[in-house]
Amino acid sequence: MAVTEEALLARIARGDLVEGPEYATQPYIDALKRTLIVSADTELISAPSYLRAARDAPSINSYISATGIIQDELGHAHIAYRMLRDLGVDTDALVYERDPKDFKHPYAFDVPLDSWTELVVANAFYDRAGFLLLGDIFRHTTYGPWKRALAKVDREENFHLGHGEKWMRTLSQDPKGKTDLQHAVDWMFLLTIEWFGLPDALKRHKEQIGYGLKGYTNDQLRQQWMSTAVPLCQEVGLTVPARHDAEHNEWVITCPFPARFDERQKSPGMTCWCDGSSAGPRTASLSARSSAGTRNWGDTSMRELDAGVVRAALYEILDPEYPVSIVDLGLIRGVEVKGSTVRVRMTYTSMGCPCTEMIQDDIRERLRALPGVGRVEIEVVWEPWTREHISAEGLKQLRGVGVV
Repeated sequence: MAVTEEALLARIARGDLVEGPEYATQPYIDALKRTLIVSADTELISAPSYLRAARDAPSINSYISATGIIQDELGHAHIAYRMLRDLGVDTDALVYERDPKDFKHPYAFDVPLDSWTELVVANAFYDRAGFLLLGDIFRHTTYGPWKRALAKVDREENFHLGHGEKWMRTLSQDPKGKTDLQHAVDWMFLLTIEWFGLPDALKRHKEQIGYGLKGYTNDQLRQQWMSTAVPLCQEVGLTVPARHDAEHNEWVITCPFPARFDERQKSPGMTCWCDGSSAGPRTASLSARSSAGTRNWGDTSMRELDAGVVRAALYEILDPEYPVSIVDLGLIRGVEVKGSTVRVRMTYTSMGCPCTEMIQDDIRERLRALPGVGRVEIEVVWEPWTREHISAEGLKQLRGVGVV
């Protein structure tokens, strides 16, 4: 007989573990699959990123330590994929047949690690995030098979974290090492902040907490990460854009964030989607903007100015509330180029959208950077907007972060 939702919730309330799919409802299984896929993909994708940087290891012993960490990450991925296979997922298709852009992992792993310094900061930052996320699941999850499997993972992630902390303390003793550390921290700190996913106010899928698959919310885990990562940086004399607000007992990001990320320079740009003036991580939309990644629309700097070039540039502008470009979201209703003047017709998801000026400022800044553009005119047309206006690519991106 199929398990009812009432019986499942009663089981969870008693503190009894769910020992397999036969003891769960389909919504529980679907939520578990989503959680496992993100975990498995993140562990798998970390391996090539770490291996690239391990080539810069200062000694053979250091290289062996790094490869040991890589082996651990692949083992962690195997555990999560095995859990998915037990839930009826074709994991061979999941790993070998998916389009690479469909893998679910933090945006940070889209940015290559190029040096030993970046590798150890990744251990101290990224593995700290992994340790918190998986440690939370290990201690609180209601799914018994995963809880038991994570006992080994929890210990190994703690080792990775310790490896990063040890090396950060060592490198900080040398002036050049400290300078390199600071440069790595400058770009990796914010990318790890977005690691924990959408802010609680924007998260649509609530089943992880409701079904007890995890114990803490995204914002709570983000706060836990900052509570140890910031003091570590302060201990070794590095600066980070965060401080502790004693009055509200929370950690506050002190720079404009989220910010567009320059992958070539490995630095956050100055254009951002929020003013960064409010306290606390709840004020930032975090990974919704960062984790959507970037499209490669080609170099438009040498192309003749036309509507196609303008539209390609507009794909780079993400909506402030959703991780989708304003084109894929269906806000752009027309583009016209006359000489050096560009006219953009656009609408919004609602007449009360609080981000109207922010989006228009982003449009003007991006288009004025195009060669040949002298004037940018924006016409707002209040045409009806519905979900049907979102492109297939936009829907896929929204589903990837749990918004729809």
